[in-house]
Amino acid sequence: MKSENKPNRFGNSLCILAIVSVFFAGACGGDDPVQPEIPTDQPEIPSDNNDDVVVEGDIVFTVGDGSSDISTPFAVAGGDELNLEIKQKNSYTQGGKVYTVEPKAAIKLKAENATNFVEDLEALSTQIETADPVVSESGTNPVTALYKGSFATLGQVFDFETSYEVYETENGEEMPYLKFSEPKLVNIEVKQRVTTRVIVSDTTYYDVVAKFEVGIEGVNTKDKLNETLSFDVNYTGGVVTTKDVPIELVKTEYRKDMLFHAPHDNLMAANQAVVYRDRYYSDGSIQTDTLSGLRFNFLEYGNNISRLKSSDVCGEGEVEVELAEGLTIKHGKAEYYKDYVGVVRCYSSVEIPDFENLDIPSSGTLDWENVDFPDRDVPSENLTDYKSEGGTNHFDTANPIDDFYYNKVTNDCVTYFRYKYNGKFYTFLEFSQLAAWYDRFACVDGNVISFEEFRPSIKQLDWVSKYHYKELEATVTRGPARVYTSEFKGTFLDQEIHLICVDTVYVAK
Repeated sequence: MKSENKPNRFGNSLCILAIVSVFFAGACGGDDPVQPEIPTDQPEIPSDNNDDVVVEGDIVFTVGDGSSDISTPFAVAGGDELNLEIKQKNSYTQGGKVYTVEPKAAIKLKAENATNFVEDLEALSTQIETADPVVSESGTNPVTALYKGSFATLGQVFDFETSYEVYETENGEEMPYLKFSEPKLVNIEVKQRVTTRVIVSDTTYYDVVAKFEVGIEGVNTKDKLNETLSFDVNYTGGVVTTKDVPIELVKTEYRKDMLFHAPHDNLMAANQAVVYRDRYYSDGSIQTDTLSGLRFNFLEYGNNISRLKSSDVCGEGEVEVELAEGLTIKHGKAEYYKDYVGVVRCYSSVEIPDFENLDIPSSGTLDWENVDFPDRDVPSENLTDYKSEGGTNHFDTANPIDDFYYNKVTNDCVTYFRYKYNGKFYTFLEFSQLAAWYDRFACVDGNVISFEEFRPSIKQLDWVSKYHYKELEATVTRGPARVYTSEFKGTFLDQEIHLICVDTVYVAK
């Protein structure tokens, strides 16, 4: 946009005031930029009407804090962006009237990376080829001249953008303005950091400074103006060297889990012990092995109300049963619910002649955690009681073999309902409840890994005895009744366990 000096028909002289302001983004942001004051000692505008004066003006610079020194480099950190804006104020007169324009000029510079890792030192300072810059113009009065281009080394990119505006008088003459030359990458300085600052394995760190220059020229100015703006981009370089270092096992850690497998098709619910072995190596890698035991029945359980001496095999209908000559009882309709995981609910009723001859002995419990039941079965504290999942041998503490080991824990609770007739007891109803599960541990690398935290929890909520029941009043269809309940509840691997038998024993109306 170069222009030769032409006659000025609008007045004797023009003056221009340029204000240079610097704005930083990224790490440079935070403090507001210093806004320089517009100088008050502007050249006086002549009042005569000489049409033969050329279009020339004066440019005065102030940078940041008011200094006119533009040789000091503008600094920008890698990964941040610098924005530099130059504000100008141009005035001219025509026929005693003053006209003012305010062209702008700007520079943007950004380094893409705060740290640049390469494989050799030379790569930090060697410029590589990039796409050609884009130079364009847009607008009319002002016309904006735009430059966009990039510089690069291996692993680092510097993006440059410059723009400046040019105004014209009513006669088509270019007003004074500031013009940028094409940016140049003049040097890349690489300096190794002292070893006391950073020492990281096989990486050597360097302080890198990329130096750029942009020429600034005053166009249509009375006094020749050719200056250079300098820019320093500071970032970290790292040279990663390859070393033949043997990889060593640093440590081994074990994680464990107990998996639940839901029932499907003809397969019962199951659970499975798993150990995850994490091996940590000197190169920072982690290798994980998954060691799995066999699938065992999740819970071997039973919950049933048996109608002894009844021809009603299914136990769901109403039936009369002659226990002895002259002694007949009547079973009501039974109800069952089962989820095939750990829930069975059974409900029934029975009619007997009276309560005076009713006897109800019971034994056992499914609550293996309650110390008040001394006969309960609990997990063995002797590891030699545990059998190998992969063979027939038991665990040998003197010679441990890596494998999964199991020991079955079985508890039952049996309640008998019997009627005494002619000096003899006749059993007519039975609650049968069972809960069995497989306690396990693993031996991995000679280490015993237990699964205690995955054991089921089963609590006895209600029990049956001759003297423990809920009493019901007589109705229009029956006499008084007693409700006997044997109930166990708990959880196993977040699955519900609920075994309950309920029988309502009543006398005839």
